[in-house]
Amino acid sequence: MKHIGSTPLFRETVMAVLAIGFVILLQYWLVYLLYTGENGKIRDELNRSTLWSIGYWSGREGMKVDSVVRYWGYDAKTHVLTIGIRDKEYCFEIDSIEAAWEMDAIVTYDVNLQNPITLACLDSLVKHRAEEVIGNLSIAFRRVDSLGNTKEVYPPGNTRYMDMEEAGYVRLGYISGEKVGVLFDFTWKDFLYRFWWQFTGIILVGSVLVVLIVSFACRIWKQRKLRQLQEACLRQRMHDLKRPVGAVEGLFLRLQRQIQKVSDREKGEMCDIGLEKAAMLKREMSNVLQLAMLMYRKRVEWVDISLKEELVALAAEEQFANPEKDIRVELDYRLPNVLLLSEQFVYALRNLMDNAVKYSGETVFIKVACYREGKALVVSVTDEGKGIAKKDLPYIFEEYWRVGRDEKAKGFGLGLASVQKIVKRHKGKVHVESELGKGSTFTIKLDNYGKKDKTFVCRGREGDADYVHGNIIGARI
Repeated sequence: MKHIGSTPLFRETVMAVLAIGFVILLQYWLVYLLYTGENGKIRDELNRSTLWSIGYWSGREGMKVDSVVRYWGYDAKTHVLTIGIRDKEYCFEIDSIEAAWEMDAIVTYDVNLQNPITLACLDSLVKHRAEEVIGNLSIAFRRVDSLGNTKEVYPPGNTRYMDMEEAGYVRLGYISGEKVGVLFDFTWKDFLYRFWWQFTGIILVGSVLVVLIVSFACRIWKQRKLRQLQEACLRQRMHDLKRPVGAVEGLFLRLQRQIQKVSDREKGEMCDIGLEKAAMLKREMSNVLQLAMLMYRKRVEWVDISLKEELVALAAEEQFANPEKDIRVELDYRLPNVLLLSEQFVYALRNLMDNAVKYSGETVFIKVACYREGKALVVSVTDEGKGIAKKDLPYIFEEYWRVGRDEKAKGFGLGLASVQKIVKRHKGKVHVESELGKGSTFTIKLDNYGKKDKTFVCRGREGDADYVHGNIIGARI
């Protein structure tokens, strides 16, 4: 049989990597939005505070009685600003995109000619007004002339202002053409200090998403690997069917050709061998069909089943399939004749009995008990085989797990995993008790809710139960 590799499938790997990459990009985008949003908020607040501070100072100083400004006015239709200073009149065409309050703050600087605002005063007013937004950020002011040449920088001696971000430039009146720029330094360190809890939340949520993606991908990989192994097992089973079919065919050809020469004793031996091979063939065909059912049918199909007759047939099959072993089965049956179950449930019992025979010696003793416990149906299969080590018990229902890692025992490590899967489909539980060297007991317990889509429904009353307690050797009770 072809070996199934353990490496993840390429398509699933690429999808998982893309999903993780998308989560990382989403985290980066959210952090970037927070950073740019805060940066823009600081920029806008510094611009407004600078303009307000210039207007506040200039307006207060310009209203003094010794002012040299005689008048000023603005024509909203022509967007023309007129300022009268002493015996001169100045006219400016104002850009229509400037708001009225912006224009008013700029004009007040022209009106205040005797005591214009200094950068030190501007720094104090802006920091006071924008304290809630800028906090402890470093800010600087740069005064330039109409040609853009730097005339003054505050704080004095600040050589880093060229590396700082510009919040914007505000006109220092319309007459001089000068501007004052406000600059700030908002680093990632400042950002993390302000938004540490949002940043931590984004990282945690992203990490959880990555873990979920990896877990989901691992689950898909495991399911794909299981499907590949099941298909390989199915192919192997189909291949194994050729051997009993060929053996039966050979026996009948021999009988046909040498019917006159074969003695009665040899005929009987051939018939026994033919029956044995036919039983093996029937068993292999049943295993193949049940395996295909597990692979492609998820829904339980409920049918009327005589559980006692199925158990007797299973015991007979074990005897025919293992002629080299002395198999004894004790059946303790205390249930009605007919139960509403499924063929998958019978397949689960077949796996348990098959394991009991497989992991026992030449002499096999199996006890099967079927009874009710409250409102539950209980089926237990007990053997006196090798048993299971305590350290292996937590893993026996995992796929691909082989009890004791016995290389001589046939199988793919899917039997008990299939049993658990089938029992779960019947809304039940399976439990194992085992001691190394003394045997094992597997107990299946199905709750009875009286609904077909939940679990089994007993046919008949409790008083009509068919009580059987005896030994089965082959198909005999």
